[in-house]
Order: sequence, then structure tokens, then C-alpha cells
Amino acid sequence: MSSSRVTNLSLHTGRGTRPRRDRILGQVPQGRPARPEEVAGSVCFLASLGASYVAGVVVPVGGGLGMGR
Repeated sequence: MSSSRVTNLSLHTGRGTRPRRDRILGQVPQGRPARPEEVAGSVCFLASLGASYVAGVVVPVGGGLGMGR
């Protein structure tokens, strides 16, 4: 799974982080960080029998980040 750039936005606190957060969110088509349950849904799928034949791939959970907007 690849979700660090989106989910880490919710971890930033303190002074000076708002401009960085806004700049990154401006690149995300969804316009917001991922909610924990959105990331958890992907993790649950990958841990399920439904994904038993999924191998060797990175599942991007990034609200469309990296789609060439």
C-alpha cells in the first residue's frame, strides 16, 4: 500500500505546517487527506481471502494523487 503522503498530512501539527498541508492537498484531486477508515478499508481487503491472489503490486490509496492531474 502507498498512502504516506496523504495520511501523513493528518499527523502534522504545530506552527508552519498549514502552508505545506495546503500545497500538498492542492495536488490531491479529492482535496483532503484520507480518513483512517478509507485506508483501513484497503488494508482489510488486502488481508482478506478476496485478495488471496493479489501479489507484487502497490495499491495507491491517495485520493487520486499521482494520476497526472
